Amino acid sequence: MRPKYTRLGDYLLHESGAIGRVELSLKRIEEVVGAPLPDDVQVDLKRWVRRHPKALDAALAKAGWKIMSVSALNRSVEFTRTQPPA
Repeated sequence: MRPKYTRLGDYLLHESGAIGRVELSLKRIEEVVGAPLPDDVQVDLKRWVRRHPKALDAALAKAGWKIMSVSALNRSVEFTRTQPPA
């Protein structure tokens, strides 16, 4: 079984095509990773993103993406491409 954040990296890599930015709701991120996000995400989304797991960083970097911004109001995370699509 692949680590959950690897699933998110794979999703961004394969589902986003040539798009340079993708915004995903927390619910959609949970669907993609196949598991609930940590409880602290629900409490303070911005704090969680600032202190996100190294596994998330590694999965996003491998896929050529990074977290660009978060919206506590929309309960979403915006990702931006760091490498052109292969």
